Amino acid sequence: MDINKDFNSFNITEQQLNDFISFNIGKTNFYWEYKNGVPFCMKKQFAFKDLNDHLIGARVFGFSPFIDNETIMFAALDFDAHRDEDDTKETYQAKVVEAQEDAIKVYEYMKAYKLAVVLNSSGSEGRHVRWCCKGAPAANVRLYLQYVLYKLFGDPNKHEIFPKQDKLSEDTPYGNQIKGCLCVHPKHKMRANIMGGKVVLDFHNSLKVMNMALDNLGNVPKFSEEDVKLIKNLDQSHQYIEKYNSDEYVKDLQNIPEYCAFFEEVATKHSLPSDNKYSRHKSLDSNMAGYGITHPKTRIAYAEAQGRTSHTAFDNWPKKWKNGIPQFNCGLIIAYARNHSKKGNKNAHKGLKKCLNCPKFKEFMLSKAEPMGWACSVAISRMAKDYDFENCPKCNSKFIFDDRLGLWKCEKCKVDGRITDFEAIIVEKVNKESSQ
Repeated sequence: MDINKDFNSFNITEQQLNDFISFNIGKTNFYWEYKNGVPFCMKKQFAFKDLNDHLIGARVFGFSPFIDNETIMFAALDFDAHRDEDDTKETYQAKVVEAQEDAIKVYEYMKAYKLAVVLNSSGSEGRHVRWCCKGAPAANVRLYLQYVLYKLFGDPNKHEIFPKQDKLSEDTPYGNQIKGCLCVHPKHKMRANIMGGKVVLDFHNSLKVMNMALDNLGNVPKFSEEDVKLIKNLDQSHQYIEKYNSDEYVKDLQNIPEYCAFFEEVATKHSLPSDNKYSRHKSLDSNMAGYGITHPKTRIAYAEAQGRTSHTAFDNWPKKWKNGIPQFNCGLIIAYARNHSKKGNKNAHKGLKKCLNCPKFKEFMLSKAEPMGWACSVAISRMAKDYDFENCPKCNSKFIFDDRLGLWKCEKCKVDGRITDFEAIIVEKVNKESSQ
């Protein structure tokens, strides 16, 4: 991006321009422009005149963190206070304070580990922590930011992370954007400049802080494999609960399962915690009331392991069943296990892992997915037949195809993927055959 003196209202040097880009702009062949407060993706080259308009407050732009499809220029955490309908002025203000304090905690934590981070105002009550990690894999960065949220707040999903994808693909060629800093908020008309403590700095001091932060560029954070596994499980269960509690909820998940690994392999053998709304009584006893009808031995073992020897622990729950039909709420069990896993309870985490590996869970997550990209128009089984590629080249087993979603897998080799992955394998096969 060349500096054009005709539009350089702030007399930005080339170094200052590069510093700004390091914390704000990945790809420049597309961007988002905010119109009436809403970002619209513009599929054209971003120019210095556009940046000048952004800085003087005439227009506001958002940018993708990606440099290519897998590596990123920067990452960010968005600390917003979302106003609910029933929020009073006091409860909403408490959310604002919490979001701002969380942002400072994250910034100070990452800064202490010598990472190239800055804290900026969003131009309203919100805050952004930006991390220049030029050339780092998006998947690694996302995982680390989830680790920071888990480490500081016990929840890797408490605040919004950018980028939102581990990589870009033909289904998500643009990814998601986050509003660039040093602009004027389109609604509140306040500058989204860098913070110095709790003070919003002016334009040139904001650039100075960015420049100083880049002295730490290239430092790589480390965390344990055990942390990685826990964070991934918490993240997967969060996605499930989001779907389960949405309009996509399916009644099939209320059916009493033939086998529940959470109850059979964990809750009948290990003591589990009970706290607030995630108590054993509400989350586990309610489900055992239904499950125990067809699994009486499990009910007895569960009652002994959890100290639920009173009959009322189970017998009162049928009063809340619908039309007298036993209920089984997988979402309630997973929410319980996730909550106590966040607090470090190893038994709850054992149960959470059982739930995430349950065929019922996997089927639900898959059944609510929508076909994307080629899957909307190309049958993967037909593609396989046309190219004589219906068997796995490693073990010669038949591939299993899902034409609706464009998915394939080999159960014997434990490999799977989407239609784009399958196309790549076919191309590789064809190229090998043509070169022989």
